[in-house]
Amino acid sequence: MILKGFLSILIVGVLISPLSKQNSSKFTDKLVLDSSLFLFQNHTFDKAASNSSIKSLKVHAYPEKAVNSMVGEQSIIIIVQDQKLFPVPNAQVSLEIRLPFGQESRFIIPSLTDMNGLTQFAFSYNSKEIGIVEIDVIVVHEKLRAETSTSFRIWY
Repeated sequence: MILKGFLSILIVGVLISPLSKQNSSKFTDKLVLDSSLFLFQNHTFDKAASNSSIKSLKVHAYPEKAVNSMVGEQSIIIIVQDQKLFPVPNAQVSLEIRLPFGQESRFIIPSLTDMNGLTQFAFSYNSKEIGIVEIDVIVVHEKLRAETSTSFRIWY
């Protein structure tokens, strides 16, 4: 509804602006600015998605360090968002980690995602080979499930 009003105001501004060639740019700029402020003032931005409005999950995962030694610690940062890209709090995250030589480990992250849709997990590893460590991330929130993957390289 608000977007429809914004578009009609913008269209009116474009239609009226040719009437006054000297002031058309000023008029249209002011009209767009005023209508944008109207949109901003009349739209409530919820920082976190409400449970009833979540239809799907989007998951992003990032390793803290892209290249590591054969023995070390890594931290994975996970972001969970809904279909509108709002943060999803209280989602359960688990990781499946595969080292280059085939060893697999599974972890359920003890802390749920926070109000920003974030959680983080640090783990130690000991690899016998250099190569890629593959990490599958599984997120569950109520009846929804989403997956993503990330990786980092063991190089030295």
